[in-house]
Amino acid sequence: AGARSGNGQSENARLSADGKWVVFQSAATNLLSSGATSGFGIYLYDVEGRSLRLVGPGPIGTDISADGSVVLIGGKAYSRATGQTRELVAANKIGSFSTGVLSADGAYAVFGYASAVDGDVAGVSDGNNAVDIVLISTATAARVLVSRTPAGGVGSKRSFGPRLSADGRYVAFSSEAVDLVSGDANAASDAFLFDRTDNSVRALSLNSAGTATGNAGSSLFDLSADGSVALYSSSASDLVTGITEDTSLDIFVRNVTAGSNQLVSKKFDSDNPCTGGTKTGFGATGALSRDARYVNFRFDCQTLVSTTGRTPAFELYQQDLSTRTTQLVNGQDGGSEVIFKDDNQTAFPVSGDGRVVYFITDSSPASAAVDGPVDDIFRFDS
Repeated sequence: AGARSGNGQSENARLSADGKWVVFQSAATNLLSSGATSGFGIYLYDVEGRSLRLVGPGPIGTDISADGSVVLIGGKAYSRATGQTRELVAANKIGSFSTGVLSADGAYAVFGYASAVDGDVAGVSDGNNAVDIVLISTATAARVLVSRTPAGGVGSKRSFGPRLSADGRYVAFSSEAVDLVSGDANAASDAFLFDRTDNSVRALSLNSAGTATGNAGSSLFDLSADGSVALYSSSASDLVTGITEDTSLDIFVRNVTAGSNQLVSKKFDSDNPCTGGTKTGFGATGALSRDARYVNFRFDCQTLVSTTGRTPAFELYQQDLSTRTTQLVNGQDGGSEVIFKDDNQTAFPVSGDGRVVYFITDSSPASAAVDGPVDDIFRFDS
């Protein structure tokens, strides 16, 4: 309350796309003028009105819709208009610290079920003893199984890392299941796309011929606002024709409409995959701009840009997909961490148009000039 800071730790803030609303969790007991609260709480802050309201108990994972009208608190959806909270999924189904992902319009949330979906999704018998993806309406709590076989059952293995289109029609996700589509013979994880209008699932990480999944594993990173472009990593060597692919990890975009893949992690002077560095999946991540023009990604590969004498390290890059030009975001040699958007670590703070990126580093010349080798937050604008 007032201009003083809270008397407890506040963290895990999420900002609405319009920048007008912030949801965060706090252990402070003096944030509201109405009196003290006890324990962790989830708060919604109105940036323009400079007002704060308590919307639920914490600590627990959260997400917020693009206009701030819906806040996801664990397995519950809070409506700013009504001030009411609706339970979408019981906490014991997803884990007490788990959260889902909201569509931009707040109409849908997608969850990874840590326990069986039996009884929650009509007509589904769950015997795979693995995480399954479920899409839920925030208005009615109606549920549909996303990681489904052509017959409508659960997949043979776990599914994870879901991403939603802005209207909740499409859900992209990764799965180790081999029975979600025909032609999946690589015995590894692949990227998939679910369409809510007909409950269909298609593979995204397809070979260049479009006849089967790639010859090695793939993992989803992100999905564009209209669901037409997906970003993923893969160790497959048969995704793009006309280039010399290898079996190390690379980053690709899938144009769903055209049915084609495009290599993102390319050399600065050719269309072939970049070389040097670890090129491993651990630590690699990426995010698409809403219109899928820009890709911002974290990767360890030396020849993405033309800077010479660079030490291999995970660094941040931005590629303009319309020109296929890549630039170094963190502007230094030595590696950077990113501020992750969620526990899946599949996205980091990027503006809607993809041009602005926020990152943390303790090793850049800019950081050293400010206060020495400690973590600082920087803003990159292309």
